[in-house]
Amino acid sequence: MRAVARSTLSGLLLGRSGITPQLALRLSRCLRRSAESGLAMQGAHDLSHARRRVDRPAVDGIKLTAG
Repeated sequence: MRAVARSTLSGLLLGRSGITPQLALRLSRCLRRSAESGLAMQGAHDLSHARRRVDRPAVDGIKLTAG
């Protein structure tokens, strides 16, 4: 497995890029954390930013009918 490039790590730490599955696997070896934890943190970060950007309309409810 190849090392993480300095530019990749710099972009990640400065918030210019995120954690991909491949990067999560490489970081998991050196940080002794699971790749899943890195991806979960990235997902939480992405969702948090999306919540701030997306204007969600109010939804009263959904009617389901048998088809």
